[in-house]
Amino acid sequence: MEALNALPKEVKVVAVSRTLPTVMVESFLKEYVGFNAVAGREIQGGPRFLTGVTVEFDMERLARVLKHTEKTSCPYRKPMVFHDGRLAFTPTPAAALAMYIYFLFAIVLAVICIAIYVLLPWRVPSVVAGLIGFLEPVNTESGKSSIEVANEVQRALVSALGFEGTALTRKDKYLLLAGNEGVVKTK
Repeated sequence: MEALNALPKEVKVVAVSRTLPTVMVESFLKEYVGFNAVAGREIQGGPRFLTGVTVEFDMERLARVLKHTEKTSCPYRKPMVFHDGRLAFTPTPAAALAMYIYFLFAIVLAVICIAIYVLLPWRVPSVVAGLIGFLEPVNTESGKSSIEVANEVQRALVSALGFEGTALTRKDKYLLLAGNEGVVKTK
């Protein structure tokens, strides 16, 4: 930053970003680093929308930016504080106490939520129902086809969860959802 202040007043200092769009880096580089202008890729779009597609950076864009840039000396740039995200507040005794109280409060709330979830008479998801024995075992070794076994498993799940089954077959469902009979031809 000191190097930018050491330049003569007539010199324009331009940052060039060949990969990131100008709108993503311009304010940071101007306000915090002290560049006079930023030239980079532009994002395509219309007057009220952006498509997200960037236009390749070229030297004509750099020339336009240089032509419309005036030298502005800003000796007081915004201060930058780099941190790794773990300290979100000043570590004072009062702030540490507040954090520990909040942490204990969060644990109590989590326990209460779990106790309410367990005690309320909600329907148990099918995986949990299967693990704790609500589902009847399905006989898969009686010479039935895989489609018949799948239909039997589906009926067991429907009855365990208290839902009402439909008369649609597997092929009917595939025709409705995917437009085919559930068979994908490979090359």
